Amino acid sequence: MKEADRVLRILLIEDDADDAELTLYALRRYTDSHPVLHIDDGEKALAYLFGDHELPSLILLDLKMPRVDGVQILRELNLAPARRRIHVEALISTRDGRHYLQACNARAGTIVIKHDDQTQFDVTLQTCELN
Repeated sequence: MKEADRVLRILLIEDDADDAELTLYALRRYTDSHPVLHIDDGEKALAYLFGDHELPSLILLDLKMPRVDGVQILRELNLAPARRRIHVEALISTRDGRHYLQACNARAGTIVIKHDDQTQFDVTLQTCELN
């Protein structure tokens, strides 16, 4: 299979409905050939990721969620060798340094600040191997 024919399975884990809608809109601007699944809860996301499903190629992960947050999800992914290979882009809505550090320590590929700069957010999505 040629690289251009590869289907990228994207999982968006985002609990805020407005942020999810904006992210899905931005994703559709750059790709319509890759399926995107949205899960709105960290517990549901872990159940999906460790269930009997085909693993995503890319996870766009909100770090600040109730009950099970994105940093906990990153840590769980790191403990499972088959899931450690999934590329993760961490999404945060604040410049809180603690969340940057936690995500870096837990292996997020990139940390994207939502709403800070929509153009930068769009550029980051473009570079997430979407095409």
